[in-house]
Amino acid sequence: MHKYVIQTAVSRTAELVDADAIIDMTDYVNSVDGFATDKFFEASYESLRIGDSYYGVPWIVDVYCMLYRTDLFEQAGYTEFPTTWEEFYDACQAVKDATGVTPYYIGAADNYNELFCYPFQSGSEVVTEDRVAVFNQPEYINAMEYLNSFYEAGLADRVTDGVASYVKLTNGEIAACFGGVWETTQLAEVEELEGKWAVALWPAGPANNNSVYAGSNLVIPSWTTNEEAAVSLIEFLTRTENQLQYQELTGSLPAGIEAWEDESLANDPVLSVFGEQIAHAQPFPKVPEIEEIGIEATSSYERISVGEEDIQTVCDEMNVFAQNLLDSE
Repeated sequence: MHKYVIQTAVSRTAELVDADAIIDMTDYVNSVDGFATDKFFEASYESLRIGDSYYGVPWIVDVYCMLYRTDLFEQAGYTEFPTTWEEFYDACQAVKDATGVTPYYIGAADNYNELFCYPFQSGSEVVTEDRVAVFNQPEYINAMEYLNSFYEAGLADRVTDGVASYVKLTNGEIAACFGGVWETTQLAEVEELEGKWAVALWPAGPANNNSVYAGSNLVIPSWTTNEEAAVSLIEFLTRTENQLQYQELTGSLPAGIEAWEDESLANDPVLSVFGEQIAHAQPFPKVPEIEEIGIEATSSYERISVGEEDIQTVCDEMNVFAQNLLDSE
């Protein structure tokens, strides 16, 4: 059976283009009204752009927000979630002083989706568009030092025990953590937590408050036997009414801006925050090697989190690994 359309992870665009596995859809993006770039979030089409060409149409968005225990923050005197790195650090110190709870769960050693949010917020590209690794540059180092400051002050545990962050949040073992829509569905099922948790935008670092932009796009494989049918299917799937129906059925977040004007999303106290965060999101570097680089970056971060190695040295070594990989093509 020939596949007309494929749903692919946004991080795979460069890899698929490099393998000549998907077609250039720029002409369709420019000519099909439903594909117009201004109908989707900026990061959505940016995840599909290689050079001046677009290799698909946005479909599902995964961004990440801060999940937190409102009751614990209120005990520390915070009725609103902090909006900057500095304010968040101070709030965590206040939460610990008021409640004795370890305030923050950092899972960056296990998840480069989480890890890369911090350097993005510090102004680092991680890997530039011209394939230069910048893990050893000040912006990336600053993000690592910021995270390390939580460990040094006892505001986060250096070593995690494998228990999921949302479970710890549910149990009151932590006061805040990184999370996506899936975790919020788990929290919503716990009756005892009703009115005691919420979702907030990322606190802004020196550059921005960007989340990693993940999710999936719709692309047409280069071996398709009916390109016209494939375009028609994508046009159908990305209509606002169909994006909304898919969201209702699956919980997945739509990439189309108009869908977020529907009251089912705009008036939802949890989903609306994710919608706002999509406007502050940044795709992965568009290099075919990004997954291997991301996995190694989490391993490097784990070395930092243990607290026994110099941050600059670890990042220098990470940069050498990444650049050698990028140069090996």
